Amino acid sequence: MIATKAPTKETPSPILITTDEHATEVIKAIKKYSKDNHTKEIVLGMDCEGIQKDKPLSLIQLYINGNTYIFDVIKHNPFELGLKEILENDSYIKVFHDFCEDSAALFRHFRVSPTKIFDTQIAHRIKRELEETITYQDNNISLNNLLQTYMKVENTMKTEMNSQMTSDPEFWYQRPLTYAMLEYAAQDVIYLPEMYRIFIKNLRTATIAKIFQKSSEYLYYSLLNCHTKDFTCLTEGDMVGAYIKNYYGKVIFCSLNLGCSGIIRDEISCDFIHKNFNMGDLINLQVESIDYEKKSVMLVVPDNLLSMEESTVKGYYKLAKMSQESKVKKMVEALSKKSFKKPRKTSMSLTSKKFFPKIKKFESKAKSKSGSFDEAATSSTTAISCSA
Repeated sequence: MIATKAPTKETPSPILITTDEHATEVIKAIKKYSKDNHTKEIVLGMDCEGIQKDKPLSLIQLYINGNTYIFDVIKHNPFELGLKEILENDSYIKVFHDFCEDSAALFRHFRVSPTKIFDTQIAHRIKRELEETITYQDNNISLNNLLQTYMKVENTMKTEMNSQMTSDPEFWYQRPLTYAMLEYAAQDVIYLPEMYRIFIKNLRTATIAKIFQKSSEYLYYSLLNCHTKDFTCLTEGDMVGAYIKNYYGKVIFCSLNLGCSGIIRDEISCDFIHKNFNMGDLINLQVESIDYEKKSVMLVVPDNLLSMEESTVKGYYKLAKMSQESKVKKMVEALSKKSFKKPRKTSMSLTSKKFFPKIKKFESKAKSKSGSFDEAATSSTTAISCSA
């Protein structure tokens, strides 16, 4: 049984929250609802607005049981009033669409690391993979296309508002917020709990568990390249961590958490990534060129990674990922104890200048012993850490 109701024409107007007093009242009501319905799944539809690398978050929307709450985080900090506790509590299922940038913004600005995330973009991609009908459009499906595919509905404000957001970088920072802005923000979350119900109904339990697991890995992205202010600080030849976001023909798009797009067009690099990595993997890449006007960075796979044997690449990244998971766990524990300090050498960016020379050394040891990656050669050293 799903606690949230599917939206109808009678769905109340979104409730804008701008003060600590109002936020406290709403958060207490949400917690009380959860306590009163402890035998049911409590499903929240969620999204954020105003996500930019160099600007504060503007809004966070939360839909539950027929009501949409829009927290104006420019006016106040609801996370200190109990919203952080809700987002980091496994008792609530948080349904986002394309949680990647939301995750980074929540961590960057408020040190919030949501748990029990169900990303509908990931759910759709995995469903298509199982059906063996996946195309590049499915890797990065928009919310409106998703809603049209499964529910025959859409955010009716999308076209109008997207044009305004594109032309005005300050769009979500204007106050007062207009009715159209609030309605757009609300429509981005009101259908998400119902989308969750649809996937739950049509996919096996093991597949649902895989979606939750993949969605949780966005925490890695929230720490990606966290020691670099933004893409304007990069120079040609720099190493950056990249999150593989979408395959489009022979072009690969990556998210860098640097306020820009990462693009791979080099044929050799694309072939290498297709062979060794999957959607959602993290990989070290080299900056080939930077387009400051278009906010895009052209990337290539470094030569010394290209020269590795396949078993070496996969073995190293398996150990590197284990190291990352350990770092994330420690950071989350520190956050829960309120002892978090700005991370030093705990970035998930995989961008250490010593990273590739050490891999090369490991490869030489592995070849001299068995011709493949030797876990014993790395298990006793901190070199598997991909720290910046």
